Amino acid sequence: MRVFYYSVFNNYGGIENFAKNIISAVINKRDDVKYTIISSNDNFPFQELFISLGCDIEIVPSLRKPKAFYKKILNIFKTGNKETDIVQINICTYRNPLVHMAAKKSGLRTITVGHYSNVEGKLKILHYINRFKYRNFGLKVSVSNHCKDFTFGKKADSIIIDNGVDSKLFAFNGKIREDFRKKLNISENEILIGQVGRYSPEKNQMFTIELFNQISRRYSNVKLCFVGNGDFAKVKEYIKQNKLDNKVIIGHATYQDITNWYNSFDLFFMPSKHEAFGLTLLEALSNGLTSFVSNNVPTLDVDGPVSYLENEIDKWLDCSINFIKAINQPYPRKNYILNSKYSLDRCASKYIDLYFNYDKYKK
Repeated sequence: MRVFYYSVFNNYGGIENFAKNIISAVINKRDDVKYTIISSNDNFPFQELFISLGCDIEIVPSLRKPKAFYKKILNIFKTGNKETDIVQINICTYRNPLVHMAAKKSGLRTITVGHYSNVEGKLKILHYINRFKYRNFGLKVSVSNHCKDFTFGKKADSIIIDNGVDSKLFAFNGKIREDFRKKLNISENEILIGQVGRYSPEKNQMFTIELFNQISRRYSNVKLCFVGNGDFAKVKEYIKQNKLDNKVIIGHATYQDITNWYNSFDLFFMPSKHEAFGLTLLEALSNGLTSFVSNNVPTLDVDGPVSYLENEIDKWLDCSINFIKAINQPYPRKNYILNSKYSLDRCASKYIDLYFNYDKYKK
């Protein structure tokens, strides 16, 4: 079986991380599943890993050249076998329907996986128009009910498959913590707050830096770390204006060293304005981190140290102060995701079932 896998692939974000996780896990479980990864980026995240796993890579023209993009992707799909092969389209929104148009034209069985829970801007209406247009096309998969309602509609026949992570990979390691904190110049008696994710208004880093400014005025032994890609210019300007230069770290992680950052943290922040799921929260809880999370993030079915809060500075500040007062370094770190419904193995098994039993789900 061949899976033609289309995704965004423009930064080291959640949808790219999902691709890395699910493709690796499926291939490790079933060597008869072959992936052709389709991207408009010549050098996309995790490309070397995918090649090492035996994936084929197809680079297509930019969406800014819609005719060339459509022609190329349709020709790729036409090489597939209608009886055995699958197109998996991973989307944030339906605003650009060209991949769905090509998949429908090719006649290949198609799975659309939604990864988002909101959209803003002038082109928002296109999402709803195309969502309606392709409402009966292929199978629909959502990572949460939050995602389902937005991506496909409340009445849509959508399969929910919870995201998963390799929780053992993110489990706490005291030696890594000690070594990496030395590299970051973080002493044992300092508390490090971390937020992981690309810079964007949705991830709400400005909320975090404004909150941290309040925390740092009260406690001199607390530092903050942002880990992610993107333009942090507004954050950096705020840091400069409020003289927080020696208290804030902006780091960029690769998939090889992301666990180092989690191990170095003492407290995890996720104040997102909206999330379809929250993959980094799974990683943080695998590491045993106490986590403060926006109530815009879907609630995990996990008995772990996570608090869901309204995005109000005063509420987050009170919780942060209570944590700082109570913390004893280092506090015990348990893997709260191990053997839970959010295991990567379970997630991969569900996608394999969809691939090989597509017709059963389509009925």
